[in-house]
Amino acid sequence: MKKFALIPLAILITLSLFAVKDWKAYTNTTYITSMIKIDSSYVTATWGGMQTFDFSQKKSENIPELLTTMNGLNENFIKDVKYADNVLFLATNSNGIQRYSNGEFIMPIQDIIGLISNEVNKMIIQDTLIFVATKKGISVFYDNPQNYFPILIKNFDTTNGLSSDNITSLELFKNHLYCGSANGIDFISLDSLNVVTNSWHHLYTSNSPLPDNFINDISATDDFLAIGTKQGILIVKNLYQMLGWRVYEKGNSIFPVFSADKRVFYSYGYWDEEHLDIIKPDGQNLFTVISEPLTSGIITHYNEPNISNKIKGFNKFGDKYIIYTWGEGFYTSENLDNWTTYKANCPIANSIFRLKFDNENKLWISTGHHKWEPSTTGTKGVSSFDGTNWTNYSCYSSPLISNNIISIEVDNNNNVYFGTRYSPQGNDMNWGNGISIYNQSSDVWDTLFVSSNFIIDMYFDKDKKEKWITCYDGGVTVLDEYNQILTSFEIYGSPDQKVVKTLPAMNKVFFGFWFDGIKYWNASGYPDYNQSSNWIEPPANELTHGKIYDIAYRKSEYGEEQVWFASANGLFMFNGDKWFWYGPIQKKRVLASSYNWEPDQIEEAEYHTPEYWYVVGQERLYGSVITYPTALFVDPFGSIWIGTHDHGITRFYPDKDLYINYYMDNSPLLSNSINDFAYNPDTGELYIATPKGLNSVYIGILQERNKVKKLNKTIAYPNPFSPYKGDVLRIVNTSEPNMPKGNTYCKIYDLNGNEIIKLHKNDYQEFDWDGKNKAGKLCAPGIYFYLVYTPDGQIDKNKFVIKR
Repeated sequence: MKKFALIPLAILITLSLFAVKDWKAYTNTTYITSMIKIDSSYVTATWGGMQTFDFSQKKSENIPELLTTMNGLNENFIKDVKYADNVLFLATNSNGIQRYSNGEFIMPIQDIIGLISNEVNKMIIQDTLIFVATKKGISVFYDNPQNYFPILIKNFDTTNGLSSDNITSLELFKNHLYCGSANGIDFISLDSLNVVTNSWHHLYTSNSPLPDNFINDISATDDFLAIGTKQGILIVKNLYQMLGWRVYEKGNSIFPVFSADKRVFYSYGYWDEEHLDIIKPDGQNLFTVISEPLTSGIITHYNEPNISNKIKGFNKFGDKYIIYTWGEGFYTSENLDNWTTYKANCPIANSIFRLKFDNENKLWISTGHHKWEPSTTGTKGVSSFDGTNWTNYSCYSSPLISNNIISIEVDNNNNVYFGTRYSPQGNDMNWGNGISIYNQSSDVWDTLFVSSNFIIDMYFDKDKKEKWITCYDGGVTVLDEYNQILTSFEIYGSPDQKVVKTLPAMNKVFFGFWFDGIKYWNASGYPDYNQSSNWIEPPANELTHGKIYDIAYRKSEYGEEQVWFASANGLFMFNGDKWFWYGPIQKKRVLASSYNWEPDQIEEAEYHTPEYWYVVGQERLYGSVITYPTALFVDPFGSIWIGTHDHGITRFYPDKDLYINYYMDNSPLLSNSINDFAYNPDTGELYIATPKGLNSVYIGILQERNKVKKLNKTIAYPNPFSPYKGDVLRIVNTSEPNMPKGNTYCKIYDLNGNEIIKLHKNDYQEFDWDGKNKAGKLCAPGIYFYLVYTPDGQIDKNKFVIKR
């Protein structure tokens, strides 16, 4: 019992030694849903968080440059933004309204305090009233700054006055609240909000001049109300009494609408909520302005070739007109001419599918697809990232042949290969098929065609100069360094083929399938369909059925070669002799005979060991949650990073029997769904692809990659620290990512000058200490000091305290 009683503390110390640091997040903030101005800051609500642009020295301290789930948002997709009484109101797509004030988030407005639905579309704040339009009705709140949170006044839906629950447009005009939906206009006097009887009024094409019942947008000035519909725009002075109205653009869908300076600004098309896109008909002007719309009605059309035609909204701040767009940031102008562009430095989309570093450690990402259809938050093309700046490529802005890139590889000459998935049937995006090749040195693009248009995976063996191209519906093609075909083959015994992963390893070639699990070629030379005896199918249903998401090769610290498989049926490993199955309930099982995984019961004596069963207090694969792996990465430090379908990441050290789990509840992960990993060996950063954006985290670098030369002032933290409680002392080189390269070491001394222990750099090229001396015993509480020595004679020292 004593042995097991020590395990939880030992695990705690070990986990802290292997903890990662410096999390970062990257989302797309060029798709703007709403925009306001606070002091000199332009604040944009986007599908990737809140982005602020500031062009003066008077930046508001209360407005951060970027707000995402990385720094406190409960969701990145923000539908609307408002500011009142030093509070930012951020309406999210599915998590209610976040409120931010004085550098921190305060009590949100959600269903728990009465919001009719957390799926928010629009909001208006006037004095102490907050009007919230959602997909299930409207909520009205009273917001007194003296209260901890806004107080619900009343909820409205189709049971008490609305003609539709899904209110997509909201506006205040002459003491009335106007609500637009696919069923026309509903409006109510603010004085009647608390009236028990039904005080709502309804306008349709049958009882008003509305050109259509589908309301795209509403905007108001002191003089008139402008209503954009799918069949034109209505300008009206008094909608309640039907006084002073005119209809423009009959037959055209008008979206969005904005009113200012006795003028109406509008563009064309409509918002498609299902696909998160603006549907804009061909041949329309970019936008139109009507001056004096109820009298002279002077119409001016504008066509600016350098402005995106997917306009999400207009605004005016002071003397500047604003156009914000869906995908291209925003534009400003003082005279509706000579527009200036502002676009965030960010990846091309949020749904990140594949990652790959090129030979110069520039990161390439693709936004891929979602199942069989284009992703609403992805399928936009590819991006590159040099650590500071993003460069984006799409089939509309570059020679990239498709936006649906599902595989990326890099050859020995640093050419980047982008494998496409053919366009879905009926897709009108005019995507090409095959492989796009980008020669970075000459800035030239080329196209390569193989046996299929569905290039689901590519593996380049840079030593052999071979390129294995896996086609979902066309077998595998192997190319030489000049892209000449060495061989093409299909997989024996697989009638559907549907191969999704290929990995040559251990003098074999392993294949993963969409439906049929795993097969491998067990012979020298290239696989040959006709040599059936060399095609091996593992003898277990769990290995021959279900989708394979990833395959990775690893060599243990003892020299054992291993191939790991991320399967819909679980995590598997093959060492050339035996198959192992890893899980969150039982640590692992071994395929002892055909279709017989052991141990089935803990009582089986041969396997009644901690190698096969978790011990009390031990962290487990997936954090004990039932899920399945979707991505694998073997790092240089002996661990495997396992991305899951819906519960984040497990970092697994097989040789140390150690599991560390990261998910949204305990880390800054943007999503618990993981698509891919990529590691930069020069910076020590691991990048993580998710459907909600890109994360990076510092996991350490190898000694030979360390480029730091200068030893600055060092610091030790936490100080004081308690090794008795599992604390680990970290000693870092300030203003540098690592301690200096080479044989830099650290010695710990007590106050009498006795050397306690000599430390060598860890995976982060820094020092950590668990408080134990050379004999492995915890040091007594007291004052200690350390000296850091570099190979070229630099020295720094400092004190720290050990406490009980």
